Amino acid sequence: MMSYKIIVVFLLFMVAGTASAKNSKCPFHILYRFGDGISDNGNSVRVPPFGPILPPTRDPYGVTFPGYPTGRWSDGRLEIDYVAKAVGLPNIVPYLSIDASRSYDGVVFSVAGSTSLNASFLESRGIGVPPFHIPLDTQLTWFRTFLQLNCTSQTAYDGLGCLKAVNNVAVKFNKNLLLSLLALQAEFPNVQILPTDYYETVIAQIKLKMPLGAGRRNPALRACCGVRGRRYKFDIKRLCGSPNVTSCPNPKNSIYWDGFHFTQQVYRNVVAIQIVPALLLLGCTLI
Repeated sequence: MMSYKIIVVFLLFMVAGTASAKNSKCPFHILYRFGDGISDNGNSVRVPPFGPILPPTRDPYGVTFPGYPTGRWSDGRLEIDYVAKAVGLPNIVPYLSIDASRSYDGVVFSVAGSTSLNASFLESRGIGVPPFHIPLDTQLTWFRTFLQLNCTSQTAYDGLGCLKAVNNVAVKFNKNLLLSLLALQAEFPNVQILPTDYYETVIAQIKLKMPLGAGRRNPALRACCGVRGRRYKFDIKRLCGSPNVTSCPNPKNSIYWDGFHFTQQVYRNVVAIQIVPALLLLGCTLI
């Protein structure tokens, strides 16, 4: 009989740090959780306008623990609560309840009804989403904002002012992707695969725009379209396109357009540096 291995994956990020600082039982000091209702410990009930009237704001939710509704979609504790207690980091809070004056052992970004894909994509295919729907990319945006506000250690940043932990994920992914493409090339020798490195091309442009000695507060990372007076001109609550949010007079001098995406000039440079040479190798005659 064929045997199977079942691997259960929790979308749970454990960021390494000094364990003794918070009496953690493991070599990391903070937990992050992403997901939907099975790990939402109070975010969905804080999403206006429907959050405050959702079922987990009423009895009998929370009847087992702590005895009243907390925003958890259960009678009591969730898996993240048990994990947090087991590793000695019990103070895990929903992202939308964060008070900047307090410290926490972890943050839950999960929202009930969340999907991996955006609502527009699902609705275009006739799939309905709840009115309090928060897609995964929004949770990741929250995560990025949280890191920008809370990662104050100089060692958390690289020479460009970027968070090393976040960029290392991208670098590792790109390396694994390249290995996969090489394996595909070996499996299908008659198919020509020409990988391009988007990441390194953008990093090179940031280096060119970075003033000498800028360090962590690199102005090259500022958004062209954003809120003046904020670091990097970025405010998650006042995105580009919001009332009174303006753009810079010359976008071609900026790397980031809205804090998430690049300007037209960056895309043009990526094509010139990465795509055009690949097209020429393929024998294309460019217009």
